[in-house]
Amino acid sequence: MSLSINERLDFFETNYDPIATYHLDKGGKLYIGNDDKKCRFCGETEPNVTFSNVAHAVPEFLGNKQLILKNECDTCNTFVSENLENDLDKYTKPFRLAAQIKGKKKVPSYKTKDKKSRFEFSSSEGAKIIDREDSKFANLDIENKSIETNFHLEPHRPSAVFKCLVKIALSVIDDVELSKFTNTISWLLEPDHSKTICKPQILLNAFIPGPKPNKAVTIIVLRRKAESVVAPYCHLVICFGNIAYQIVVPSDVDITNGTQTVKLYRFPLPFEDNRKYGNIKFGQEDITNHEVVRDKMLPMSFSFDEAIKLDPSTVSL
Repeated sequence: MSLSINERLDFFETNYDPIATYHLDKGGKLYIGNDDKKCRFCGETEPNVTFSNVAHAVPEFLGNKQLILKNECDTCNTFVSENLENDLDKYTKPFRLAAQIKGKKKVPSYKTKDKKSRFEFSSSEGAKIIDREDSKFANLDIENKSIETNFHLEPHRPSAVFKCLVKIALSVIDDVELSKFTNTISWLLEPDHSKTICKPQILLNAFIPGPKPNKAVTIIVLRRKAESVVAPYCHLVICFGNIAYQIVVPSDVDITNGTQTVKLYRFPLPFEDNRKYGNIKFGQEDITNHEVVRDKMLPMSFSFDEAIKLDPSTVSL
């Protein structure tokens, strides 16, 4: 039997302390780290490395314009961008499009592999789906003003998605907490994603229906209390748009304790009692696989205001 919200809340209040909590929306810049020009990941200092890039503690494509990490060198920043963030970007893109989350420049757009349909957003027209009748992307229900879509996720490596989420957790905590994650950091900087630090790499997910329930990007990192003996040592919870993710953040403490079976408890979400747009859809996924996933489909439902039949000769896809 699953635990109630209050039981789960009591579990986390009894066993964990939040060591980082951020709600990122509009506002001034927030900075993490110090000015000593020593990278918190590789440990290198100037002049061996440079610190010229603006290192976002949470990827900008998730909607973070505020939280900046001072002590991440350009070498590590480039490695993370090319080897980790690229995979999380592709993995989350349909959700960010659906929630109209603006990245570095704009809300992402989507075009089907067969080039027959596209989903895009503009500030002047809002969200718009252009779909050919012979496409398998969308199924229109005119009477109920609903549309069922089937997104094809861009090629991504699930293990890199997991590592990128771990990297977010280690970017938002204070420097003093990093001593418990030395092996984790070495693993993060390992380009071979087949090398794991924990198995399986489970992603707990929740889809909250409705128009962008998470107005901000919320990040919570929870660390086990000194008097507690539960495992794991650390969790990350991150919420954006309609999505909430939770993972175990591997630590040196867990490695020292050796092989153990861990029961994962879902962190209580404020939306669980609000069913205005329907029930939250809870799920979990094993993202240990380091091979490129090319054929994963993601069904998603939307409501719409208006459906217009266009002349195919006037539409460019």
